[in-house]
Formats: sequence, C-alpha cells, structure tokens
Amino acid sequence: MMPFTQRLQFLLEKYDALILHGFGAFYARYQTAQWHPVTHRIIPPQKEISFNRSISQTDGVLENEFKVSFDLTTEESHELVHGMVQFLLEELEQQKRLVFEGVGEIVVRPDGSWRFLPFEENHILPESFGLSPVQVRPVLRNTSPTPSFENVVEEEQATETSLKFFPWRAVAASIVLVVFTGTLFWMNPFSDDSKDAHHTAQLVQTQPSSSFDSLKEEPQEETAETPSLPAEAAEEITIETPQTGFYIIVGSTTSESEAVEKAKSQHWLPLNFPEIGRIRLATERFDTRNEALRELEKVRLEVNSEAWILKH
Repeated sequence: MMPFTQRLQFLLEKYDALILHGFGAFYARYQTAQWHPVTHRIIPPQKEISFNRSISQTDGVLENEFKVSFDLTTEESHELVHGMVQFLLEELEQQKRLVFEGVGEIVVRPDGSWRFLPFEENHILPESFGLSPVQVRPVLRNTSPTPSFENVVEEEQATETSLKFFPWRAVAASIVLVVFTGTLFWMNPFSDDSKDAHHTAQLVQTQPSSSFDSLKEEPQEETAETPSLPAEAAEEITIETPQTGFYIIVGSTTSESEAVEKAKSQHWLPLNFPEIGRIRLATERFDTRNEALRELEKVRLEVNSEAWILKH
C-alpha cells in the first residue's frame, strides 16, 4: 500500500477535509487563477492547503475511504489509521520534519510546536490538470505628454516678463550714439588745419563706450558645487525583487527603512512582496530545496528559531 505521505495528495483531490485521529486535519480550499505582480506569471486555479493540529476528533471519512478501497472491516480500518498516525508521530519525533509529497511539509520548532509549510504550487485540483503557470511580459505604453492649459499660461507669462525687462533703453541709447558719431565723422573729415575737426576728435574720444559692451558682459550666475556623497551613501542597500529559487526567511516588516537597516546590519537580503504589502528578510538564496534545508537548521540555531523556507 502506498504510504500516507504520498497518498494524501490523491485523497485531497477527492475530499476537501481529512482528519487523522490524534494527529490533525488537512483542508483543501478552492483558489481561483491568479496573476503574480512580481514574477508576472499567471497561475492556474488550484487548491490551497492548510493544516490544523488542534482538531483531532475523526469524522470517519478517512476510515471509510480505507474500508472501501482495501475491502477492510470497520475495526481493521480504524487500526490502519491508528498505525499510520503512530508512524507519522515517530517520524516527526526523529527527523523533526515530515514531507507530504505534492502537498507540503510539517517541521518541528525548537519549542516543540509544529509549523505547516504548503508548497506554492500543487496539482490537487483535477480541473487544472495539464495547466502550468504562464510567463507574461508587462505591456509598456509610451504616451506623449499633452500640454495643459496651466502650462500654456505659464509660458505666455514668462515670455511677457522677458520682453518687459529687456534693456530697451540701453539699446536705444546705443543706436542714438552710433548715429550721432557717424554724423560727426561725415561732417568733419578730421583735417589738421581745422579747429572743428580737432574739437570733434576730442569730443569723439571723450564719449563713453558703446552700451553694447554692457550687453555682451552679462553677470555670470554662481553655480553651487554639488557636494559629493560619502562612500557609505553610495553603497546603500536597496530592496530587491525576489528571483526564482529558495530563500530562508528570518523576518518580515512593512517599513522600508526598518528592512534596509536590518539588512545592512545583519547582511540579509530585503525582498519586496507588494502583493501582501510586506518586505521579507532572507539570509541568502539557494537553487535547490535540499541546499536550503541543509542551511535551515543552522539558521534556526544561530539567527531565528522560526526561520522557514520560501519557494519563489
């Protein structure tokens, strides 16, 4: 007969709840198709699995299933369920974890309490057989900005202000000075025998320089030097988007500043999960579940006794 840890997946396809007398109850709740905002994947409908240890009184569904499937008597089916429960309890006592194939796993915390970790994806819902998550790309739309009425009014006011403060008087004075100087040159050929020419030359030499020079030399605006950032600010930790793999989660928070501060002091990875509105802190990322499991016990002993594995 197939072990219960492997048979549970097939039983949850048929029943929405299974109670093991003296062990706990497994529940399978229908979940509609979802779109993951971080990984941009469309996940087909599936059953969400949960576990409740406080419920230990059997409803007879599991005993009746074994009775019909294996042609057993009522007493034999009860003894079979009792034997399976004893086997599961012994496995948890020795291994501190119990994996139910295709469903999830139960781990024993250092204080002796249990924690059920369901797998992110399962194939328990018969209607979703053959459907796998679909990777999609977000649509990026380039929209040209439309000038608003307020922007147009501001541009017109800026144009009127620039025309108003243009140095018209200086330009007019310069034009008059040029015309007057040209007239003097035309009327006086600057001959050495002419007093008027000598007087005119002195007049021209004592005239102030053209006001166009003042227009050319505009005051330069002082530019404030941008202070260089310190080396620590350039190496600030940023909140990352989780990649595909397995993470050991040691904490979570809703504050970005708190997540960055803890990640910087403990050398952790801050991971953004906007779909739940939280930032999770992980020690590191692993490619396989076995690598993460080997490191999990060490993290629970040295960092956080409630650390757990997240598959992304």
